Amino acid sequence: MDFDIELISPGDGHKVVYSSDPNGVLTLNCSASLTCGHTVDPNLISFDCEAIGNSVKDVGPVTFENGIYSCIITFTTLPEEITDFGPKTVSVKYNGVVKDSNQIEVYFPFEATNWPGAVPVQPPPANFPDIRWAEKNWYFYYKQTPVFAGYECAYYPFQSGSHYDPITFPFQPYVGSLKNPHEVKPYTYTYSGTNYYRVDGGHTYWGLDVFSWATKHETRHSKNMQSWWEQSDYDPDDDNDEDFIPDALEPYFLPSEGGPYDPNTNKTHGTDYIHFDPEHELLFTQDPTGLPGGWADIDWAFPGSRWH
Repeated sequence: MDFDIELISPGDGHKVVYSSDPNGVLTLNCSASLTCGHTVDPNLISFDCEAIGNSVKDVGPVTFENGIYSCIITFTTLPEEITDFGPKTVSVKYNGVVKDSNQIEVYFPFEATNWPGAVPVQPPPANFPDIRWAEKNWYFYYKQTPVFAGYECAYYPFQSGSHYDPITFPFQPYVGSLKNPHEVKPYTYTYSGTNYYRVDGGHTYWGLDVFSWATKHETRHSKNMQSWWEQSDYDPDDDNDEDFIPDALEPYFLPSEGGPYDPNTNKTHGTDYIHFDPEHELLFTQDPTGLPGGWADIDWAFPGSRWH
């Protein structure tokens, strides 16, 4: 008997994501039918999905009802590498021969903490021995990407968005609970005869693009502080307006750097400006991160720059 088998689900291009529970389970509800309307022994029909790294695969039995062959394939425990996610081929076979296939996309849950081996650990500073946390999935997987190279921020979970605190962690940049998506507010300001507009203002970042934006932003804070204060010698006596820029340097910054700044106030350009801290104003004239979507090809988070 000559016949074809159509793989009904998962459909071509279907997106699937691991669960957020500690075990991290991915479930594929597979179904297929014979295009000729005939039926065959379900024992001769099988389904399969290519490997997802070292995630443990289980292929359930094939059942037949109302002309539909069905099977559940599960993967348990997220894989170790971000490159293990992405396009995977699901196939239906007759007597061991592939009759039809579709390509799906596999993602990890952005905010969960169920990457393989995730356990709470004691981070610095050591003077808080009762604090324990484990990295979120986004940090564990994103730090494996080229985005992290040169912008190695530590993980610190207790902030709304990324944050840099030169007092708690002297000049160590770190990122916290990322705002995903993150909208960069557009603005234009005029001072010292110069107009300046954020090149990425008005854009919304997702996933790995948010991570790229945040790590570059916080690394720039760190580099500025290291340059101005020589590692860990921040001296409040040399910063009377408490903007983290040495008072002696403030008048000498160029307009292209947001300057010159007034060492007598941390609101050099007025209270109506979106950021009152000149150190932030200076920061925003440095290290543009590019426009959203630049890292979508390697972002396998849900939600992320590719998924959304």
